[in-house]
Amino acid sequence: MNSPEYYIACDLGAESGRVMLGTLDDRTLELQEIHRFSNGPVRIMGSYRWDTLRIFEELKRGLRKVAERGIAPCSLSVDSWGVDYVLTREGNPQLGLPYNYRDPRTDATYEAALKKATAAHIFEATGIQFMSLNTLYQFVADMEQQPEILGIADRFLLIGDYFNYLFSGRGVAEESLASTTQIYDPRKRAWSQELIETF
Repeated sequence: MNSPEYYIACDLGAESGRVMLGTLDDRTLELQEIHRFSNGPVRIMGSYRWDTLRIFEELKRGLRKVAERGIAPCSLSVDSWGVDYVLTREGNPQLGLPYNYRDPRTDATYEAALKKATAAHIFEATGIQFMSLNTLYQFVADMEQQPEILGIADRFLLIGDYFNYLFSGRGVAEESLASTTQIYDPRKRAWSQELIETF
């Protein structure tokens, strides 16, 4: 019989987060909740934002609980809802608190964006349903409302990818999260340069 293998999954939802420990022993997977915490938007200066620093501390609290068991995990990963993102710049892990998808700032930009490109054209490129909270319309809002921050950012990371970046130092986009942005072309498996240039 092989020794058990341990895996850590950090699952972030819009209302709560949890750190799960997966134990693979003799081809049987057991899941155990190690840490759970509340998670929701914070209201600040008239907007809804994500308190990513608090979320990061909660995730680390869960990892410390795993470490107290003397377990050496094989891997760690974080998943989350889609569409929301963090802007970063080399040497600065966060340029402002990221917006929450419930913030109404995209209501107007959504309508304006659909005048720049037809819904049929956007859907053909991405295959994603139309919602004003999609990343595409959040970026349009950023260009109009905070171009100075967008202008100095050198990377955006979706929420789950952002925490993976904080833990690993690697800033990459996980494909299923990228597919929620409405700027990702699933057939080319790449960002839609055409939509990026259009908007």
